[in-house]
Amino acid sequence: KKKKKKKKKQNKKMKKTGKQIHSRRNQLFRKYYTFQTRWRDNDIYGHMNNVVYLEYFDSAVNKFLLENKVLDLEGNEDPPLPSGYIVESKCTYFEAVKFPHPVTVGIRLGKLGRSSVRYELGIFNGKAAAAGAGTAGADPGSTTKAAATAAACAVGYLVHVFVDAKSGKPTQIPTRLRRALQSLQMPPPSMPPPSTSTSTSSSSSSSSSSSSTSSSGEIIPSKL
Repeated sequence: KKKKKKKKKQNKKMKKTGKQIHSRRNQLFRKYYTFQTRWRDNDIYGHMNNVVYLEYFDSAVNKFLLENKVLDLEGNEDPPLPSGYIVESKCTYFEAVKFPHPVTVGIRLGKLGRSSVRYELGIFNGKAAAAGAGTAGADPGSTTKAAATAAACAVGYLVHVFVDAKSGKPTQIPTRLRRALQSLQMPPPSMPPPSTSTSTSSSSSSSSSSSSTSSSGEIIPSKL
């Protein structure tokens, strides 16, 4: 009975996931990277082949790790940093991208575990997309109307499991790497201005203000 109840709950969650993952609008990210598309990216249909979107996802993730000095390509770290292996990926497509137009990839933190991390990503068409999608690292609550309505050409995620260089087994994410990954966490949206209501009575009048807070939810729920 418990198993049946748990399965029903999981199915309900997956149904909700399907609705959320297909959203191409209101996608805000913590960092943005622009890449120039290549001639080889186009397929016989004249647009970027579907597998190439995942290549740009991967490139954005690795560019972020290199930028934060937590990806050691030369093997100079002692002790060595763990290697991030992709164990799961997903991409939902909305609009074609093609050479020679550049693409902008947005990246944010989806979930951070003991030895794994899920990056949530979006691909926008052109350099102008970075401005339309929001400034890198900006508070999403302070972005413009254009930023909030920028439409992604594709959204998806990658899951890295960090593996020990010697044993080849999953290992705990070291503190320095964890801090870098935490910097991809989206801040909560800006507080809305307090709403003011005025009440009057025969003896006196007073005004009271109340404010409400909201927390940022994940666009692509966790599967880990």
